[in-house]
Amino acid sequence: MPTATFLNTLSIDIPWLEQVVPKDKRQAIQRRIDHQLKPPGALGALETIMRQWASCAYLQGKSGPLQVSSPRLIIFAADHGVAAERVSLAGSEVTPVMVERFLAGDAAVSVAARQSGVELEIVDCGVEQPIPSHPRVTACRLGAGTGAIHKEPAMSLETAAEGMNKGIEVARERCAAGMDLMCVGEMGIANTTAAAALMAGLTGYAPAACTGIGTGIDADTLAHKRTLVDKALVLHLPSAKNDPLLLAARLGGFEIVVMAGALLGAAEQGVISVIDGFVAGVAACLACALVPSVKDYLIFAHSGGEQGHSALLEYLEVKALMGLRLRIGEGVGSALLVPTIRTALACYNDMASITEVGLSS
Repeated sequence: MPTATFLNTLSIDIPWLEQVVPKDKRQAIQRRIDHQLKPPGALGALETIMRQWASCAYLQGKSGPLQVSSPRLIIFAADHGVAAERVSLAGSEVTPVMVERFLAGDAAVSVAARQSGVELEIVDCGVEQPIPSHPRVTACRLGAGTGAIHKEPAMSLETAAEGMNKGIEVARERCAAGMDLMCVGEMGIANTTAAAALMAGLTGYAPAACTGIGTGIDADTLAHKRTLVDKALVLHLPSAKNDPLLLAARLGGFEIVVMAGALLGAAEQGVISVIDGFVAGVAACLACALVPSVKDYLIFAHSGGEQGHSALLEYLEVKALMGLRLRIGEGVGSALLVPTIRTALACYNDMASITEVGLSS
């Protein structure tokens, strides 16, 4: 199978992802769904999941029932230099505390993952203070937090490429160990600031439309946050425009580039990923900017309450499967969607057809 790697040329090539399900197979999948014991389209978004999963299984040459047996939620954690400007309710000291609670099992994402039957792990992409060794922590550190994007690049172009490679390798290793669904989340104080700047750079949208309240900041802090995003774009956009990886190096975060690489690595292996909220959505946007066809392997869990999230989904021309008004990040939304995915696949496998019960189509 062709492999994905950022080389010295800082390019990526996954020709296998360009394969398209033939028209007759697409029609056969749709026919099966439409002829199940229900009105056509009556299962709504569950039918979207059925089509996407069946199509990916076909491209992988898989036969038999569609199923999720080994889902995994990976939280990508890192710190941001811009956090020193107090664009969040708390400072970078909170990042390792939250990671500790993820592992202890009493954070929101820990509870959601446990209820959904999803294994949880942390990838340390560059938390200021390295996360202590733990069986469920993988070190993919690119540094001890990024540069402050309103004054300097977040990282070098070489570091961004290294982060993409690390993410690809994480996904390959998990897929080789049996992961058949990857859910992604993130942790890092001030990462909505970096994500907003990167979204504006990738989409061309106005910075104010991309920059929201994050942890729940007040109006004055939001105005300050937007000023810093404006400064970052004025500083970096002229030299990085139309180059997604360079934009990520100038404006993004360690967790964003590693997560984007993981999305490409999972797709390379034929494994679908569930995207959580705003920051994960920006990582998905970066992955799609680099390899547009990766979008076929992404499911967007929810449309959250963070400013810019709905606009980002519209830009990507995708629909989120849940509302819920989540604004917590961490991967809570992606964990919550797993039981729905399992139900959709069970319906595809097990529902009777109209003809089987003696009805005409």
